[in-house]
This record gives sequence, structure tokens and C-alpha cells, in this order.
Amino acid sequence: MPTPEAAGEVPAQRRSAAAERYDLFLSVAGDLDRVGSAYDAELVVSTMLGAAYAIADGNRAAVLAETTEGLRQHLTRNQTRPAALLQAVLATYGDDAPDAPDDPPRWLEHLAQVRPTGAHVFGDKDSVTYLASFTYDDPDDGGPDHVVAAVVDHDEGQLRDLFVAAPAGALLAQLEAATATDPKVRLTEVDPRKLRAEVERFLATTDDLATLPETRSLTSDRALAALRLRLLPENDELTVKDFLDAPEAARIAKADAESRDFALKLISGFAESDPLRWDPATVRTFLLDWLPARALLDRADIELVPKVLSAWVRWAGRMSGLPAREVAQNVAAVALNRTEFAQRARSGSHRSEAATAMIELLKDGVDLDDEKAVADWLATYNLRGDDEAE
Repeated sequence: MPTPEAAGEVPAQRRSAAAERYDLFLSVAGDLDRVGSAYDAELVVSTMLGAAYAIADGNRAAVLAETTEGLRQHLTRNQTRPAALLQAVLATYGDDAPDAPDDPPRWLEHLAQVRPTGAHVFGDKDSVTYLASFTYDDPDDGGPDHVVAAVVDHDEGQLRDLFVAAPAGALLAQLEAATATDPKVRLTEVDPRKLRAEVERFLATTDDLATLPETRSLTSDRALAALRLRLLPENDELTVKDFLDAPEAARIAKADAESRDFALKLISGFAESDPLRWDPATVRTFLLDWLPARALLDRADIELVPKVLSAWVRWAGRMSGLPAREVAQNVAAVALNRTEFAQRARSGSHRSEAATAMIELLKDGVDLDDEKAVADWLATYNLRGDDEAE
């Protein structure tokens, strides 16, 4: 008589934890025969995958991808109808579409037949929700218009919540109504490329948190939300050239090109991680702390930098969907801090040690392209500082 192993029946205690988890998922897949739309089927599977995401110790994005692929491979060895339906939904996360089961449900052919219809941002400067809207080609068997909503905590640099909701129109109308009663919040359209880049950036940070925010939807809807975000166009890195081609740059069109480019290099260097994110506090930090400490500015630079920054924050506000009122506040912050910026830049009172050393280096006529000469000068300069300290 053949042993269970010889017959391909491995005892339960020897099966891998992953295989047991996949079989648990398969037992839930029976629900797929009872749903009425592709949307509902995708939510069922997203919730299923979210269980693995929720218990991962770290690097949750990789765990989610590995679970999805491992489950797909596991299902190839199972010929049941629930397995076939689950494979069909999982195929939306990959490239290989499996054969449809006999007598497939009507929703099966509408899986992934979705297109984006809008991108919005809701909230104020402290609390922001990004909303991407989608529609199925066939609303009957595909499903309702729906929204991927990402609630961002900018202070913590992570997501507070992430969920998929339907119908999209009702949610957007509710948020629009909220703006009528609260003057601090706005609902505005935003470039879908910007939305995708922002949400994916915060999602990547959230994936690696030691402890996830206590919101069930963040785990249950995470897989489907990320899948929908990939339908949005990828964000091309905005460059200084994009700014110079924009109408806001007309304000500095007559500026000396070399001085203008130097100012833009300073601005983009300061805001390298997110060149579009500005508020009055950031403007003040740039003008009164960062620039006076690091940059060596002549009179022309001191005059031009605020003008270039004023044009930049106008452009950044438009590109990021910032409400006009907040753009105006950023422009006003440039004007309010301009005089003190000029005083600090001229006096050198806030100059860093590195910037001070650079000034002395230039005064001594050292060739910056001569590495040995620079190294020798620095050695002498440091000794000079030690002697003065004594």
C-alpha cells in the first residue's frame, strides 16, 4: 500500500506554513462565485492578500508581492472552480491570464477593464487626502465608479489610512459640500502623475513601519489600491526646465540668465526631496536660515533670489493643486522675509563655518580645480583656527 507521501498527500504537520495559508485563502475563494461584479471580486482578493500584509514583520511590499506570486503558483496544482476564479483575479496583478473556468461568471471578463477618470486633493495644509477616481467599461458587471483615497500625514511622512470606496461621485460630492462649511479645506483637481508619485512615496514609507496605523482598510484595500494607482501615468521628474517653460517664469524673463540659473539651483537644491511642497514656514526657513548659512551671494543674487522664489512657489502651487489662497500665502511669505534675508545675506551673521572657509579660500586666490592646493590651504586654515582657539 503506498504511503501518503508517495501518493502526493503530505501530512498536514509537514506542510509549509505558506501552503497552509494558501489553502486558507482558497477556502475563502468560494465567495467569488457569489459576488455580482468584478469590483466585488477584486475587493475580496485584496482583503485576502491584506491578511499577509498585516502580519508581515517588515518590508511589507515584498511580502505582498511574494504572497501574490506564491498563491498563483499554488493554485496551478488545484483544479477546483474556486481556484480557477481566484487565479483569474490574481492575474490582474501579473501578466499571465489563466484559462477561464466552465460557465464563468459574467463579471470575469470585466476584470481590470478599468480606466482613471479624475484626480483630486482634499484638505488643508496639515491634513491631505488624495483621491483617484476610476470607472469600469461596463458598470453592470464590472462595478461602480470608485475612488482610491489616501489620507496623508505630512508631519510623519506616512499614510494614516488608505481605502477604496464607491460610488466615486457621492464621495466627491460629500467632500465638495464640506468645503462650503469649512473655509480651511479645499477640494481641487491635481495632476494624476503628481498624485501617483505622492501616494506611492508615502505608501513605501508606510510599508516599512514597525507598526501600521490602526485602520483595517489600510491592510484590506492596500493591494487593490496600489493596483489602481499603477493605472495612473507615471510622474516625470519635474525639472528646472519645466519651470522655465511655465507662464510663471515670465516674471523673471529679463533677469540675467547666469544669476537666474544660480538662484534656481539653490531653490531646487533646498527642495530636492519635494520641489513642489512649500508653505510659509518653509519659505522662511529657506530665506532666513538655509540660504544665509550655506550660500555665498553677491548683491545681484540677493536681489534676484526672492524674485525667482516668488515665481517658483506660484508654479509649485499650480502644479501641486494648492488652493489659490495658500499660494498667495507663500508669495506673501517671500515678500515678508525679503528684507531680513537681505540683511543676513549681506552681513554674514548666519554664515556657516564651511561658507566662511570658502570665502577665505577665494580671497586667497586658490585654484578650486587644483585638489592639492585646496587640501594644503585647508590644512593651513584649520591650523590657523586651532591657534586662534588657543
